[in-house]
Amino acid sequence: MNNYKGFTLMELMVTLAVASILMTVAVPSARLWQANARVTATANTLAADLKKARANALVMRRNHTLTAIDSTVSSNQWGKGGWQATELVNGVPKMVLEGKGVPASISISGTAVDSAAASSTAASVVIVGSTGMMQKTDGTAISMTFKVCDTSVAKEVGYNILINQFGRLLVQKHLNAKDANAVGDSKGCNT
Repeated sequence: MNNYKGFTLMELMVTLAVASILMTVAVPSARLWQANARVTATANTLAADLKKARANALVMRRNHTLTAIDSTVSSNQWGKGGWQATELVNGVPKMVLEGKGVPASISISGTAVDSAAASSTAASVVIVGSTGMMQKTDGTAISMTFKVCDTSVAKEVGYNILINQFGRLLVQKHLNAKDANAVGDSKGCNT
């Protein structure tokens, strides 16, 4: 009787087959998990910066303008390069906060609804220092919906960040692609 140590060719082939099946299942799940983490981080950062800009405007009693950096309003890409909040001090804009580092696969669309119930895209919004209310640069009260999605993964459903004209904020995770319809969007992230 020979006492060989090692694996047979058949054992190696079965092991490789099982490993490839596991990888086929695991890789898409890992990509979705990473996309969800990117979207969650971006949505939470945007929401925190909106709250911080509003609180700072109220404390300083000065209007703050939240502006998208490198926005493409025609395609409704809000804040592709991030966002910034500024205030006017003696007629000179002063940076209050800046949110940069938005991952390339993240898409943020911003839709404004003014007091006349007209929807439009907006590259900037003013937070009134005396009241904390949201308005356009022309003084019209608005509510904003920011839809944050990751366009690199098909099953990622994203978040909505809603801020009403009074400055109240709601962060809502979409449970599925149709969930965005409940807050006024015409479609989910990747539909």
